[in-house]
Amino acid sequence: MPKYGATSERHLAGVAAALVRVMRAVVARFDNSIWDGARTVAEQAENVRRGVSQTMDSKHVVGPGLRDLADAVDAYPFPVRLPQAPPALLALSSTDRAAIAAYTKDLARFYYFGGYVLGTADQLGVPLRWGGDWNGNREVNDQKFDDLPHFELLT
Repeated sequence: MPKYGATSERHLAGVAAALVRVMRAVVARFDNSIWDGARTVAEQAENVRRGVSQTMDSKHVVGPGLRDLADAVDAYPFPVRLPQAPPALLALSSTDRAAIAAYTKDLARFYYFGGYVLGTADQLGVPLRWGGDWNGNREVNDQKFDDLPHFELLT
């Protein structure tokens, strides 16, 4: 049975108990890594500057005058393979069909994992929002910003 390693455990240390409960239930059946939990204001500002986050009003951010525990995690299905759009796909060339297939499958893993996490949370009675379906309407094509590893408590 999969379990979290030291780095994932460190990232979970500053996260709200309900979300930790969900992620522990997920890892028991779907191996994954927690890449981020609690962040400082400075860390969040850097993520916004880099374009990997779009708001300073993130449920990851903790600190004085804010929340004590993060209400969000970033989790990646394991083994971690980040989808990389191959040049063949970008140029609509059919010369690299293997690269196109690998990209598609790696991207699909994130959607598969997102659904699994949401289903687990639902079974545990913990309302979550996922960065692949921000409005929770089960329609992923209407998103303006995809943050597929992001899961947060609905509070």
